[in-house]
Formats: sequence, structure tokens, C-alpha cells
Amino acid sequence: MRRKLWLGTFLIAVASGFIVTHSETLGMKTVWPFIAGLALTPLGARGRGLMRTALSVLVGIGAGVAVFVGVTEWMPWIPVSFGIAVGIAIAIMGTAAVFAPRLFALPPMLVAFAVFYGSYATQWASDRGAFRGEAAGAAATVLLSVLAGLAVSFVASQALALEARQRAGEVIPLRNRLAGYGDTERRAAAGGM
Repeated sequence: MRRKLWLGTFLIAVASGFIVTHSETLGMKTVWPFIAGLALTPLGARGRGLMRTALSVLVGIGAGVAVFVGVTEWMPWIPVSFGIAVGIAIAIMGTAAVFAPRLFALPPMLVAFAVFYGSYATQWASDRGAFRGEAAGAAATVLLSVLAGLAVSFVASQALALEARQRAGEVIPLRNRLAGYGDTERRAAAGGM
């Protein structure tokens, strides 16, 4: 188990280092949403619930956007407005997780909601009038960053699952299949003569 965790951590570390190094080239304003996305799929999970987690992330970010839309368009810009809107958004996400547990999971929704809220709140506070032009871009950036982290974690989990199956003898490594293919051809040619 330790070896598996170490290998998965190494894979994630290499991917994270690459993303952080090239974040400007990739158009990422901040890298921490990517790191939060890494945490949404446990290492070695073999991809169980990946679509459910991705859908939950989408709903969480949508709820974050809805909070800013609600406060900007229909409520006064005071802390109580945000308190009410955040409470309603979390209640709706919790209700969705209770009534549709196969589609939604509350922890990824809350993480995505918090990531969007945390990354956009200061930008919104500095220029509330630019909300219509900036909110969609901020939501897309956070969504892509979190889903990229989720995808990297999923790939690492798949690599760990494949490595574990190979050690258990369930999967024949490609090099063994290729080596065995040549032997099979030789045996077939010898038997056919």
C-alpha cells in the first residue's frame, strides 16, 4: 500500500510541477484550483464515480456563479446578502445530493463551490460593475482547472490500478505480449510444416 501511494504521489507531483511551471502558457491565472481538483479523486480509486464527481464539480461552480448573480442582480451588496445566498446555494446542493445520490456527491460540490467563491470574490469586490463580462470567464477558468486536476488524479489512479493488476498477474504487460507473439508465430509456423 505504501509503494502504491508513493508511486501515485510521484505521478501527481510530476504533473503538478509541469502545470505550475507552464501555468502562464496554459492560460491559468491561479494554480490552486488545479490542486483542489487533484484531491477530489482518491489515489487508487480506479475511476469509480468519476462522472459523478465531475458533474458535482459542475454543479458546485454553477452554484457559486448563481450566488454572485443573485447578489449582483437582485440583492443589496452587503454581507447579509452573501450569507443568505450562500446558505440557499448550499441547501440546494445538499438537497440534490440527498435526492439524487447516484448523480451528485456533496463534498465535490462544496469544494468546487468554495474554489469558485474564493477565487472570484476579491475580483468581484474590486469591480462589481464588470460582473457580466468577468463571471463567465472566471467560472470557465476555475472549472477547467478543477477538472484538469480531477483528470490528472484519475490518470494516476488508473496507472496504479494497472500496476496492481499486473503484479497480481491479471494483466499481461505489453512487452510480454509482444515477446509471446513472436513465440506463437514461430510455434504456428513449426506446427504447420
